[in-house]
Amino acid sequence: MKFKGKLFSVMSAITLALPALPAAPADAAADGKIRIMPLGDSITFGMADDGGYRKYLWHFLKQNGHDNIDFVGPEGSEGATFTYQGQQVQYDDNHAGYSGYTITDLPGGWFGQLNGILEKMQSGDYITKYAPDIILLQIGTNDVSNGHLDGSEERLHTLLDYLIEKKPADGTIFLTTIPDLGNTGWGGNQNQNIAAYNQIVEKVAGDYSNKNVVFADIHSVINADSDLADGVHPNAGGYEKMGKYWAEQLESYLSGGSQHQDVPFILGDLDASGGIDARDLSLLKQGILAGSTDADFIKRADIDGNTKIEAADAAYLRDFLMGKITEFPDPPIIIKPEKNEWDDYQETADARALQFYKDSIYRMGNTYRLTQKLRAAEKGEKLTLAYLGGSITEMGKYTTPFSAYVKQTFAKGGFTEVNAGLSGTSSVVGLVRSEPNVVAKNPDIVFIEFSVNDHEDIMYKKCFESVIKKFLDLPNEPAVIILIQRAKSGFSSQAQMVPVGENFDLPTISMDNALTKAFNSGYLTLNDYFTDDYHPHDKGGKLVSDCLSYYFRQAMRTENRSDSYTVPSKTVYGTEYENCTYINPKDMTGFNAGSWSAGGGYNGGSILPYSYNLNGGSPMTFKASGKGLIIVFKANSSGMGSINVTVNGKTTVVSGNKQYCWGGPDAELGYYQDASGELDVSISGSGQFTIWGIGLIR
Repeated sequence: MKFKGKLFSVMSAITLALPALPAAPADAAADGKIRIMPLGDSITFGMADDGGYRKYLWHFLKQNGHDNIDFVGPEGSEGATFTYQGQQVQYDDNHAGYSGYTITDLPGGWFGQLNGILEKMQSGDYITKYAPDIILLQIGTNDVSNGHLDGSEERLHTLLDYLIEKKPADGTIFLTTIPDLGNTGWGGNQNQNIAAYNQIVEKVAGDYSNKNVVFADIHSVINADSDLADGVHPNAGGYEKMGKYWAEQLESYLSGGSQHQDVPFILGDLDASGGIDARDLSLLKQGILAGSTDADFIKRADIDGNTKIEAADAAYLRDFLMGKITEFPDPPIIIKPEKNEWDDYQETADARALQFYKDSIYRMGNTYRLTQKLRAAEKGEKLTLAYLGGSITEMGKYTTPFSAYVKQTFAKGGFTEVNAGLSGTSSVVGLVRSEPNVVAKNPDIVFIEFSVNDHEDIMYKKCFESVIKKFLDLPNEPAVIILIQRAKSGFSSQAQMVPVGENFDLPTISMDNALTKAFNSGYLTLNDYFTDDYHPHDKGGKLVSDCLSYYFRQAMRTENRSDSYTVPSKTVYGTEYENCTYINPKDMTGFNAGSWSAGGGYNGGSILPYSYNLNGGSPMTFKASGKGLIIVFKANSSGMGSINVTVNGKTTVVSGNKQYCWGGPDAELGYYQDASGELDVSISGSGQFTIWGIGLIR
């Protein structure tokens, strides 16, 4: 609702007492647009609520009559929509917000490197390219949360020096404080450091006040107890507060070129006197009769916000002066529905093929993460598609055609395929190698396929659920999709995998279901799909690819798009192995190889890059900190030796003789304790035995 008229004169007095902001730049006035660049980290990006504060800021500026604005930056698009007060609102989504970014490049973070907003702007010369008249700079949360408060003042100076050098000469930088962190989710007990950082921000803004740098204080409007979604990022209410704050800060700037630049805008105050009185009603009636087209007059006189100056506006103003109403009505929100081309997509397959595709969708699941990644790819952002599985994945019969489809259909920017399939391996091996093989590639979408290699033992179930949870908890929030295959005999681990998909509400594609129905109905024969007991041939792989492609098209339809996704806290079998990290024991404290000789890893070392072969009775020893160990080793149906994995005095025997194994990698739990602590490890054995990896459960 609009402010009450009797408050306006008070607000006017307060506003006039504030220091004047720089005037709107001349070049912006010349081309009719004032270019605003939201610049910063994931809060600027809008993590936890698409569009963040930017969509609200755009809406409030438009509501205030500012039609000459243009949000700029290398990210986002010209047109996006969001729902506000029950209506869809269109906004300019361009920005320069980057999740996880710091002021400048720093060591630390998930992969040992924190990317800096300075280096990001330099990489594309984006300040010169977009020539922003206004930069809304909010940065520093990741510096503080990663222990880099020290040196932040100097880094802010470095960043500002660059921005000032590259921006238009009369452009303005609004440098703001950062919000507190909450005590749940990603947040932590960092608020004392945040308070110190915000003092630095205010000092630095003062240092540059003669260079068109203005101090702003977002910290003052965000309540960490109620306005945060995950302890770091604002929720919708928090972002709305930020949008209102920025709109208020920019009002004087954006109105700086008008004839009333010293008086704040007041709806109904036609003579810009700072209040509403009978003279304004008289001027409004005269303007209606004269058919006035003056832009400032229309802005102040359009009481009902329908872009027309008419008798209804005069009636509202009259009723306000008579005390019949104390507020003006909210203007109508013009809804421009977002066009979704996937709603109109017509499938070209025949009826039986289409039914086969439909039968493969065991669960549509929550599609939020998937559709967000695909929409970003359609807008030109890079897309990384990863597959983690066994030999069905490694052979590429389905991954190659499906990746080609995704690249051609969705990936308008860069595209990377990560095929992390490894023949004969289960979820246990997959979990151990998931970090170097998949996580390190920063995937956007991950398919998990172990359904013909996993068995009923609880270890397989826990590791399958743990690797899913590991991917779901990654900072870049990848979409995770379960792919279930079957053997020619009909064997599949679908029954134990489906409950995990249901618990986490994941998309689940079941070739088991689709193929079984197709074989039973006569639509397909076994030879139409299988090249041996387990693997599809080229045509069989294309059938899998077609099912996955169909699912992607269905997920993109408006009716199937989810609005948000929250990772559930409960589990089915347990995710205590989630934080398993692939380690080389030689990198651990006190390592002694004993009778073990080092080698080059499994199958050339591209997937499992090291090996240790047993050559005697002297144990391998080392110390580590964590909860337990998973041993990856060469397994065969016969002829292998065994090892004794002794940790803190407790010994587990691991045999290299495993049913259904043919000399490839398998894995077993060597040790586990409930609490993290020092692990004093000794590994000895007898016979032929090769270690291809050790997973440290942290």
